[in-house]
Amino acid sequence: HPDTGSVVKTIQLTMHPYGLAIGADGIIWVASRSPHALGRVHPETGQTGSWNHPSGHAYGLAIDPFGKIWIAGGEAQTVARFDPDTSSFMTFSGLASGNTRGVAIRVEENDAGEVLSSEVYTGHHAWGNCSGNGSHRTVSVIDAMTLQKKPNLDLGHVAGPVGVAVDSLGFVWSVNQ
Repeated sequence: HPDTGSVVKTIQLTMHPYGLAIGADGIIWVASRSPHALGRVHPETGQTGSWNHPSGHAYGLAIDPFGKIWIAGGEAQTVARFDPDTSSFMTFSGLASGNTRGVAIRVEENDAGEVLSSEVYTGHHAWGNCSGNGSHRTVSVIDAMTLQKKPNLDLGHVAGPVGVAVDSLGFVWSVNQ
């Protein structure tokens, strides 16, 4: 409960959630590491559903302003866009080297609340070589409106990005290892 912090409801899942995002409609979406899938939970009814991640791996996820779920492919080094209306995935590969981990969405709106642009940011990280050769220190960027890849963000001489977030001013943040 938001006022007391007490548990309101518990819903049992047959998967092992790793990432979580809640859509504007209140639906809960989870990335599962076992099985590697995208899960859907309706918090009112408890109804659940799941879809296998097309790359065979799943990690972090985020929801764009169009209601599409973006889910990192982890060890497969992919990002997939799931359309709940068609139950279909579109997979993006070759974005950058390193496992895809955290996912965040940046949205720019006009004064009327219309979406002008939306970008998907995904951290790329590799165990054992976070940034030793400089190849695992990037955040990939995809335009959520055109579905085109944009230039990657090079984080410089830091370890590989794991978590990615966008603040209220539109700045992209990364937790690095």
